[in-house]
Parts: sequence; C-alpha cells; structure tokens
Amino acid sequence: MGSKRQKRKKKQGDRLQEKLKQTRRINLSILRRLGIWETIKHTSLKDRILNARFPGPSVCLATSSKQIPESKELISAVKTVVNDTTFNSSLLGDSFRFTDFCVYVKPILEVIRNTASKNDKENEVLSKLRTVFDDGLHSEVTMDAMREVMMRIDLFCLMVGGIDTQLYEAEIKSKRDYKNQWRVEVALGCQRAIKKKFQDGERARYAFRCGQKDFFGKVKWLELSGQQLGFSNDALYPVYIQRHALDNLRRRVVITEKAEDREWILSEFLNRSLYDPKVARVNSENGDMLIEYRVGDYKIGYLLGSRLEDAILIRTFLFLTMNGTPEGDLLYKKLRLKRSDKEYLELDCIETFINSDVQHDSELRSLLEECGCGDLFLFAETTLDKELCKRGNAEDIRRYLKL
Repeated sequence: MGSKRQKRKKKQGDRLQEKLKQTRRINLSILRRLGIWETIKHTSLKDRILNARFPGPSVCLATSSKQIPESKELISAVKTVVNDTTFNSSLLGDSFRFTDFCVYVKPILEVIRNTASKNDKENEVLSKLRTVFDDGLHSEVTMDAMREVMMRIDLFCLMVGGIDTQLYEAEIKSKRDYKNQWRVEVALGCQRAIKKKFQDGERARYAFRCGQKDFFGKVKWLELSGQQLGFSNDALYPVYIQRHALDNLRRRVVITEKAEDREWILSEFLNRSLYDPKVARVNSENGDMLIEYRVGDYKIGYLLGSRLEDAILIRTFLFLTMNGTPEGDLLYKKLRLKRSDKEYLELDCIETFINSDVQHDSELRSLLEECGCGDLFLFAETTLDKELCKRGNAEDIRRYLKL
C-alpha cells in the first residue's frame, strides 16, 4: 500500500511540476508580448509573476435547469466554444485566446496591481508598470474578453435552440473563489417550448410562445403592447407562432447555402422583427395584422398575425410577393400576376432573386421594384456574386410577361 501511495504522490508531483513549467513558459511569452520582461527579469518579482496562474473558465448547469436534454454533450460543446474563443485587444493584439487571458494574463495584471514590496527599486518598477497597466486598461481588456465570449456563447445557444423545442440560456459571470482567485463561470439553463391551444371558431390551432435571450443571458418571453401593434389600447399581448408559419419561413427564405446555419439565422431575424415590430396593416376591429419580416435592413416578407384570446397568434409567413401583401397587390395591379403566375415563375421565394439572373436584368428589375420588391434585390446584392447566379429565370419571366 505504501508503495502505491508513493507512486501516486510522485505522479501528482510530476503533474504539478509539468503544470508549473507550462505556466512559466506561457507567462514568459505573454510578458514579452506585453513588453515588460526586460523590466522585471532582474527583480525578485520575476518568479512571482512567472508562476501566476488562475483557474480556467468552468461550465455547469444552472440550479434551475438540471434536466437539460443531452446535458453532458451540451456542456462539452460550450466548453469547446469557450476554448476556441479569441478576441482582439489593444493590449494583447489580435486573436488572443480567451482561456489564456483568464488563466495567465489576468493573474499577471493582478500581481502588478496588488503586490507591495519592501524594496524601493521594486516599488519603482511596480509604479511604472501600474502607470502603463492602469485600472482603466485592466478593465478595458477584461471587458473585451468577456464581451467576445458572451457573443460566442449567445450564438451557440441560438444555434442549438428553437421556439418549437427549447430555448437555451447562459449566465456568464466572473467571481472570486475561496482563494480570492478571479475566474469565469458559465451556467447553462433551458426553457422548454411553451405550447398553447387556441380555439379559432370551430378549429383548434396550436402555437409556440415567442421568446429570446435578453442582455443578461436569460430567456425573455415576448409581449407586445397594443400601441406597438396599432391598437387603441396599451394592453400587453403574449406572442405565439404556429408551426405552419415556421415551416413557410424555412421553405421560402433560404438565405444561406449552409444548412446548419439556416434555422438560427431565420430565428434570429424572426425575433428582431417581432421585438421591434413594423406593422404594415392592422384591422382594429378583428385584430388582424401584417408585421414586416426583415433580414437586417431588408424587408423579405410579412408575418400574418391575429389577436386571439388576449394574445397575438402568428398564423403564417407570407413572402413579399405573395397574395395578401401590399407588394402582391401591386404585382396584380401593374403586371396582372396572380398566385398561380407567381408560383409558375417561382417569384414566391427568395431563391429566384438571389440565385438567378433576374437581379441583373435591368428592365425586369425595374418593373419589380415599382411593385415594392426593391429590398429583395438589395438583399441579393449583399449575399451572392454574379458568378454564382447559375439559373436563367429572367428570359422565361420576360417571355411570360410579353416584354
């Protein structure tokens, strides 16, 4: 037993020595990057700074979310996100690893800030270093690092969640442990989709509550006021969306060739369109409305909603050119295009505008812009180059319209 204990202690000691060597090696490279190695290498501060190390970021489940689906896989994936995060800083340069900042840079800066020495020469060195690495710069680089990892984790939560399944949330905070060492903790949470049954006359409709993460990383369920929606009252209405609307959106707005990115991109712009709604039409009597669906600055279509049971129900998504939209009305008025015509010409989905030569036919483009479809072309210009427009729809549409 004694022999096994000794071997175990030796292995532990070897691991600690290897960890210390790694710390000193990395800290030396950081000190050189910061330009202070030559200043401290002949002082007794050298070893204290070279040995400085804090614990790395940790990822855990929030106490209120111990039943997250596939929690082990989720935690592992978030750890990978954290470890892969880099950020740009005036102090450390471009693409500096977040984990290295937490483990090595932060303790170096704290040693410089908090060390008191009885040696006058060392105090003079420390005073000079504190002038360079003052509290303002310390706070700035910490905020740069934290902001970037928050953005990366927010994006990950958006990519793996969904209104019709579950929404993930992450609280990211820095704290002091029992050794007074600074560390970052990521607490993952999960909010199950809220499904509700609406009785619309004799027909039952099922829909999912709309929500997204707020600035603090918590899921916030959406409520819109009557004034935001053009009603005469200021009541708050929870917002729900039918699966039919989500399916229509997925089918008609394919804005990236990467299948793994489509869902979260559409969800993100769905949230933005609903949280700051631009209402194109509203019927104050029955509560029906059209809310613009925008991708960035570009109007791509509309969310058809209704006031039902003191809530807003998004029934479906209408692409910009479809019947029931202002642009669809103009397409019929100016070009006599009915639903069947638009389906035949494939003008009822975004792919025709970004993956074909329609956007480069000046006459056809001008006609469609007169009908309010200009944003589709402007959006297309931000996504694909001319070389990628492989399909030739323009000539077919011109012939159909007898241009």
